[in-house]
Amino acid sequence: MSTPNKTTVSASIPITLYDKLVRIGIIDPSKTRDSHVGASDYSKKVIQPWSIWVEYALNSWDADIVKRTLRNKVTPNMSTQTSRIEDYEKIQHVCSERIRQLRLELLEPDPKSNLNLDENSKSPKYRDLAGENSK
Repeated sequence: MSTPNKTTVSASIPITLYDKLVRIGIIDPSKTRDSHVGASDYSKKVIQPWSIWVEYALNSWDADIVKRTLRNKVTPNMSTQTSRIEDYEKIQHVCSERIRQLRLELLEPDPKSNLNLDENSKSPKYRDLAGENSK
């Protein structure tokens, strides 16, 4: 029995699976994903954030959270741990903004904002800087 060459292994997969893997970037005949720009190391990974964004049809908010979760970027003059803390703080910030937007879409007031909703008319009314309700 012969052993396969470790640098070239041939396998058959269904064409529909192949096409899907090309679409989401797991297989990249164009070699676009073989390099990266910037300090992150996504191109060294089989699954890059882009693949997840496409497969799950993520909006920009969710895509940003995935990207920050997956990266291994060390900010200059910061330790690895401090850089990760900064990433998680950015994720929290993005999440807070997205929650604020979703609450506004549902006409649910954000308890931390100065926006209140009139219970009778469902129209927004704002607090002035002194905390008094204005019309």
